[in-house]
Amino acid sequence: MTSSDHSPTDGFASLVPELTVLDLAASLGFWCDVLGFEIAYQRPEHGFAYLERGGAQVMLELSHGSWETGALEPPLGRGINIMIFVEDIDQLIAALVGAGWPLFRSPEDAWYRMGEQEIGQREFLVQDPDGYLLRFAQSLGRRPFGIRPHRHDTGDGAARGGRGTIGDNDQALELQLVVEELPAGFGALQADARAEGHLFVDRLATDWLSRTTRFDRAGEALLAARLDGVLAGIGGLTIEPVVPGALRMRRFYVRPSCRRSGIARKLATTLLERAGGASRLVTVNAAPASVPFWESLGFVPDARYGHTHILRLAERSSQ
Repeated sequence: MTSSDHSPTDGFASLVPELTVLDLAASLGFWCDVLGFEIAYQRPEHGFAYLERGGAQVMLELSHGSWETGALEPPLGRGINIMIFVEDIDQLIAALVGAGWPLFRSPEDAWYRMGEQEIGQREFLVQDPDGYLLRFAQSLGRRPFGIRPHRHDTGDGAARGGRGTIGDNDQALELQLVVEELPAGFGALQADARAEGHLFVDRLATDWLSRTTRFDRAGEALLAARLDGVLAGIGGLTIEPVVPGALRMRRFYVRPSCRRSGIARKLATTLLERAGGASRLVTVNAAPASVPFWESLGFVPDARYGHTHILRLAERSSQ
């Protein structure tokens, strides 16, 4: 947390909110140390600080009673949210998670109509120490108004199939083989999974960073799915640790905002095509809600050795 007592880098913005706070030190710790704002200048004797981050500016002032129109009862700022655009919300989410700070709303992709276009942004909400609601957003660009995924699947959100469409055209679904680094946008996908209680995505990250599991042995692969350029899902195939000569489906997750767009089915079928040349048997440990999805791909119940279902590729290819 630094201060050099200068005017804001890009000059004073035309509109700058001034937030009355109950503990200036706590607020500065959150806004500066966690969110990455810097102090442009301050007047400690008056309990005041002027903050900036990129083009965003905000003033914090310790409550003194002169400009208060009513009783200050937490959470403060009820009825408003302050939107702040950033280049990378994943980095910000990681900082909040590292600080143990809860999110008010998990990250999601949102599209807002503006005339005949829609403006897209990846956004999440968090409250500051006084309860002010902050909405951080990262631009997803623009698209013509009326684009919607074609919804035709059933099954668990973390594993659904089919291919989505945009109007009369195929939706831009792209699969990428993950090799050197986890894909861009993984932090937001990880935060979505954690918010739903799916901790296996955290395990994926831990094993990747420790090089315990890199999906790089013969027959293995980790695929990332992007929908209109946004990381939408992930899924992998590893050597089955118990059944000799078999492979195992692992770490399948599709973000809530991208479900029912055919992503999980595309991930799974692509991995099964790769598996055909390396194994005759594939296993999966299916969560109860995802059982219909895996069985629709030809997996049959087989509750042994830590998995719930198996797929014999020779039988699948003959169907």
